[in-house]
Amino acid sequence: MTPITFSDGTYLPAGTSLFSPQAATSLDDQYYPDARTFDPFRFYHLRKHTEDGNRWQFTAPSDSNMHFGIGRHNCPGRYLASVEIKAILAHFLLNFEFRLKPGTQRPRPFTLAMTKSPRQDAELEFRRRK
Repeated sequence: MTPITFSDGTYLPAGTSLFSPQAATSLDDQYYPDARTFDPFRFYHLRKHTEDGNRWQFTAPSDSNMHFGIGRHNCPGRYLASVEIKAILAHFLLNFEFRLKPGTQRPRPFTLAMTKSPRQDAELEFRRRK
């Protein structure tokens, strides 16, 4: 590993870990209008009503979307991953009904460092659609 000095003089010693605050960015009105309000069509609207609609594609790396990396080292498999995620989700939604176990509330997400994910001990009920 090699230390890095940026053009503004910022110095990073070898072995420095960097993180991008994706959760905070997702909730910032600077990047997304009314960011703290759930809008399932947020990115659809951004693609349709902004000059550069391609910026809002799931696989498009930007200052507000670094989930697949950014720059020269962004993920070359992000397009395949995108198709796989959509296919699995579509199969799941078309073929199964699901709900939280009766009598339970939505579990809080599991948080590790800056990553949130579903709790692995949450209990759901599934059944195949008829």
